[in-house]
Parts: sequence; C-alpha cells; structure tokens
Amino acid sequence: MRIDPEDRLWVDLFLGYVARGCAQPGGYAAFYEAMDRKRYDVCQELGISLTFYMARGQFGADRKKRNGLAAAAVEMGNSPRKASAYYGPIGKARSGVVRPKEQSVERERAQETPTAPATVQGVTADNGFF
Repeated sequence: MRIDPEDRLWVDLFLGYVARGCAQPGGYAAFYEAMDRKRYDVCQELGISLTFYMARGQFGADRKKRNGLAAAAVEMGNSPRKASAYYGPIGKARSGVVRPKEQSVERERAQETPTAPATVQGVTADNGFF
C-alpha cells in the first residue's frame, strides 16, 4: 500500500502502537479493546460519534475522490465492485481532498522510502501504548 509522505509519520507511529499492543498479554484482542475504549473516551469528550467502520468509510470516500475507484479498492483490500458499494461514496469525501493532476517520480520514491522515527528535543516521539 502506498502511503502519502505527509501521513508517513502517523502511520509509522500507529504501527508501533499496534506492534507493542499485540506483544502484550491478550495480544491483538486486548489491543483492539484498548483502542476502542480510547476512541469512545475521546468521542465522549468531543461530543461526537465515530466508529472504526465510519473512519474506514471516510478513508474510502477520500481515496475514491482523489485516486479513483480502482486505486481505492486496491488500497482497501477490496474489489472495485465491493468498494463502489461500501465504504463511503465520493460525495462524502472531505472538501479539501483533491485529485492531483500528476504525480512526480520523486513523490513516488518518497512514498517508498521509510523515514526515521520522529524526535522531540532528541527523544523519540513515540512514547508507548497511548
């Protein structure tokens, strides 16, 4: 899956959380439950409702608008038929999502190049499980 350069840090941090969570007692199931509790707490604080399924739908709508149905289907692990029937219609994409006119070779390479973990004052910004 291609990851936009501006999203690379967040994806890397999240994957670190997942790896640590799966290594803890209870494995993935315990990690998922902890993530769901955190999601619920944050939503309560903000006065909103958001599920993991809703987030996947928003991702699908944004990707369809920007990259087209076939690319969005591949990135979501679906067939174009399933991606068109589920996971967010293009009309639900956020207004700031635009389809690029062209992608440079440099941008393609940047997406494939792993970046170093983020640091704050010389200390790795990834501080653990939540």
